[in-house]
Amino acid sequence: MNGLNGAQVQTRIAAARGYPLVGVLPELLADPLSFCSRQAARHGGLVRLRLGPAGIYLATHPDHVRHVLADNPDNYWKGAMNHRARFLLGDGLVTSDGELWRAQRRLIQPAFHGRRLAAVADLVTASVEPFLAAWSRAAVAGETMDVAREMQSLSLEIIGKATLGAGLTAGDVRAVGEAVSVSLRHVQLRFFTFFLPEAVRLPGQRRAESTLSRLDALVYRVIAERRASGESRDDLLSMLLEARTEAGEGMSDRQLHDELVTLMVAGGEAPALALAWAWHLLARNPAAEERLHAELDAVLGGRPPAYSDLPRLCYARRVVEEAMRLYPPVWMFFRVSRDADRLGDYALPAGAHLALSPYVTQRDPRFWPDPAAFDPERFTPERSAGRHPFAYYPFGGGPRVCIGAGFAVMEATLVLATLAQGFRARPVPGREPMPQAAASLQPRHGMPMRLETRDPGLR
Repeated sequence: MNGLNGAQVQTRIAAARGYPLVGVLPELLADPLSFCSRQAARHGGLVRLRLGPAGIYLATHPDHVRHVLADNPDNYWKGAMNHRARFLLGDGLVTSDGELWRAQRRLIQPAFHGRRLAAVADLVTASVEPFLAAWSRAAVAGETMDVAREMQSLSLEIIGKATLGAGLTAGDVRAVGEAVSVSLRHVQLRFFTFFLPEAVRLPGQRRAESTLSRLDALVYRVIAERRASGESRDDLLSMLLEARTEAGEGMSDRQLHDELVTLMVAGGEAPALALAWAWHLLARNPAAEERLHAELDAVLGGRPPAYSDLPRLCYARRVVEEAMRLYPPVWMFFRVSRDADRLGDYALPAGAHLALSPYVTQRDPRFWPDPAAFDPERFTPERSAGRHPFAYYPFGGGPRVCIGAGFAVMEATLVLATLAQGFRARPVPGREPMPQAAASLQPRHGMPMRLETRDPGLR
């Protein structure tokens, strides 16, 4: 690790002003995105936020982010705040640490290699097919549709089939969606009240527990059925059932459950939110929308996209990447320092709780000219050259970078390419979607939009 060196310059860490006893907690809970953005702009590097009797350090400069996630990751563990997500994720990859995390990462990594991604690409395009007909009917009828909910339903169906197999019913997908949505809101509250004992009951906990129990029952039922049948399928559950450690041991039902729920939550939320915000941004940027349509017409010519088309769907991918810059699905990560360390000129004590915010960093004008503008061309090789590697980190970074990052971007690109060939989404006057910083960055009150067909043949 980087030990403290008395010869180095030490800069005092600024502290945000707050209220007696509660500190900045009321402001943080009321509008976390604006509050964190203001603090980062005011202090520029590292700022301490007092939350009741405890405190966290908000670190948004890419140099600091790189140090924590990539340069010295062994000194920064998930900590008590992330462990509050065990309510939903158990000891899956997102919440586990140490040897358990390393062992599980080795077992799961092969699921996201190119051959398996190619197989999932066919599942993606097949799952979109029923949505084409439903969207066509809605467009003809002039109906308003919640695009965020549509993208979540589609993404959950894709990740559900990819993890648990093709036997999920529409009711199963709805149960998964409700459990994920309700539980993530509850996890966010647990994050910012990490100083309270876990036994303390929080608002909304009973509903979160009720919806989560239905998800648990579904996952354990599918695991039991698959173990009893001995059937091997081309899905993540079969791969995890067959995986063995170096000692020849397989996963317990509990560990299987935790990894499957983790994959469903992460793999369902990230592509869905990237797509929802992409539709919103394209509707408000006609030139970018036309550029996307021109690429889709030239590359696909009306046929469904395939895995082999991805290298030529450059602009579609950049639309997804730019949507995740402006609205990263996970807007904040948490870490805790094991030992004292240094972040640039700042001396950081042992046991410090850190919050890293892609949302704030990815809108910092020092690294992103005109940061509020939607500009997919930011991600061309020419304009990306020389950019700080941690100015953009929607999936984290370093050894703990999200294992499903490639899966999420691939899925979102293919779904966007399939639907945008035939449809435009238009905003509903007076219904501007606003981001809500729960455990993921969701549109508050959904994303109502009107659909228009591009191709009369799709009517």
